[in-house]
Amino acid sequence: MDLPKTVEALSRFIQTEVEKQHKVGVIIGISGGVDSAVCASLSVKALGREKVFGLILPERDTAPQSIKDALLICRILNIDYKKIYLTAALAEIGIYRLVPFGWLIPHRLKAKYGKRRFQKLQE
Repeated sequence: MDLPKTVEALSRFIQTEVEKQHKVGVIIGISGGVDSAVCASLSVKALGREKVFGLILPERDTAPQSIKDALLICRILNIDYKKIYLTAALAEIGIYRLVPFGWLIPHRLKAKYGKRRFQKLQE
């Protein structure tokens, strides 16, 4: 794969699609992971940093490191962003009642008390 050529093609694609939709820029969910970092970076290359807005949307079970990584991505790319905590909204619509018990344990508690302790509770 020719990486520079691929980056250029993807950047052109983003620019063309934004223009086709008659939009000024893009809003990108920034998770702190590789996929959102690449999308944000390509969007900045295609449109300029002033036309890319990052949304960081953590919830109760989001790993703290993911939030730190998302913030770092926004700072490195020098894009505007907003962090909105979704826990209250997700709880209000009942999301936390829909998932299996083991998924409900926040990362911070699993890290503090160990996963095995919570696996025993689930059995």
